[in-house]
Amino acid sequence: MLGSVAFDNLPVVFAVGVAVGLAKHEKGSAALSGLLGFLVLHNTLNFLLSASGKLVDTSAENASALIAKSMQTTVLGIQTMDLNVFGGIITGVIVYLVHKRAIKIQVPQVFGFFSGPRLVPILIIPVMAIVAVGFFFIWPLLQQGINVLSELILKSGYIGTFAYGVIERLLLPFGLHHGVNWPVRTTPLGGVFNIDGVDYAGTVNAYMAALGSNGAIDPMITRFSSGKFVMNMFGLAGAALAMYVTAKPKNKKNCGFIVIDGCTDSFPNRYYRAT
Repeated sequence: MLGSVAFDNLPVVFAVGVAVGLAKHEKGSAALSGLLGFLVLHNTLNFLLSASGKLVDTSAENASALIAKSMQTTVLGIQTMDLNVFGGIITGVIVYLVHKRAIKIQVPQVFGFFSGPRLVPILIIPVMAIVAVGFFFIWPLLQQGINVLSELILKSGYIGTFAYGVIERLLLPFGLHHGVNWPVRTTPLGGVFNIDGVDYAGTVNAYMAALGSNGAIDPMITRFSSGKFVMNMFGLAGAALAMYVTAKPKNKKNCGFIVIDGCTDSFPNRYYRAT
């Protein structure tokens, strides 16, 4: 499925996307630095795990189970700590902070080529290496806390689902709802579900895996999205119709072509995900 390409690489997408979205100038430099910082982070973690003897041997029997139990995963071919999307988000924020200051720094004239936007990727390498050291010692504790919180959420039943929905709707007008729903959708906070012998963290990841499974979809996977499928399937179509109806007569033709094209592209994907 083409959609899995994005979902399987969400951490790196967030690393680049957050850096680009926050940067006010020189967004190309921010994007490059986001990708570079993400690679430095996970390569450094791989080195630290290997040097400390904690890196799980991928050739061992039941290696996948051992890797999951050790809170490790493979990202872009790098065996590293399982930071989920949090690693990408934090990388993007740090890149933005470095980028914001570095593009204003003027180095000595002899090194003038490396000033401004070109300085950001250079600085981000040692910065993210230091951040990786911090992750190496702190993340296992945070991950244990996340696991405990995810169990509480899964055991909360209707009360937890209602609280999640209320908080998400309250944050929606401010554009902060993604801070609630994305961790639930893509990290263990949404639960860890075993599908065909493989553990999937987050409701979206588990749902996409369940679609390709022969078994029934666990209601616990979809409980945070229940009631939203009608909006997902018909919300854009309704908005498009409103735009067409309210458009000036001279613009209706052009407006119709634009909104119909958007609907036809998105509706099959929404329908597929909802069924």
